[in-house]
Amino acid sequence: INVKKEPPKKKGPPKPPDNRVQIDSKSFPLGAITVSGFVATNFDGSLVKGQNAKLTVSVDDQFAKFSFSSTVTVADVAGDKLTAQFGMLPPETEALIRKYAQLRKQNAGK
Repeated sequence: INVKKEPPKKKGPPKPPDNRVQIDSKSFPLGAITVSGFVATNFDGSLVKGQNAKLTVSVDDQFAKFSFSSTVTVADVAGDKLTAQFGMLPPETEALIRKYAQLRKQNAGK
């Protein structure tokens, strides 16, 4: 009988996060996210305070991988940071964001 052993899985550093907000064809790093909204960094100023926009939020890091589309209202643009508030999010999307925040918080001290 020939039994093949699986090679041991490599435990390297966690992959770099690919958390971003995509507005039209532009993509900006996601700085923070809650069920009420988010902060994007390296923002180019293409939206202004009070403006509504449809966008896609993508989270892909060691804690979770998910994405969703939403309509947001721009709450503030300061320097290269965009702060926006979500419109209505489906309950399952809110649950995903809450779970993600909980996982990040649990692992913050590690």
